[in-house]
Amino acid sequence: MTPKRILLVEPFAPDLKALARTLHDEGYDVLLAEAGVGAVNAARRELPDLILLALNLPPDPGHAGGISWDGLVMVRWMQQLDELKTTPVVMLGEEDSAELRDKARAAGALGYFPKSREHQLLISIIGQILAAPVTNCAAA
Repeated sequence: MTPKRILLVEPFAPDLKALARTLHDEGYDVLLAEAGVGAVNAARRELPDLILLALNLPPDPGHAGGISWDGLVMVRWMQQLDELKTTPVVMLGEEDSAELRDKARAAGALGYFPKSREHQLLISIIGQILAAPVTNCAAA
């Protein structure tokens, strides 16, 4: 059985390494991408089964001198691309708030997960999403 592919877009190196290691240990094929256009291009090229996308991303210096990106802009953009519009996205952020969960869902993400929570809960949510895609991720 081919492992499911997860694209992880996270600019903060300690969070990136910890989450990538956890996902790999769970048997997922983990793809890493930098923010901005690089992440969208990686998603289009690799066609992951799921995208974990940080809410807060640095400006993209390679485009227009540093276009300001955030995960919400990226999700909306990916939703417009035929090859990515059905790829589930879970956003990752610093805060645990209903407002951010609502914004993530309104942008097109299945849910929002605070990075401060235990990774095992995120692994469980990922397993549910990949087993049977849903329109709303109530646990996230």
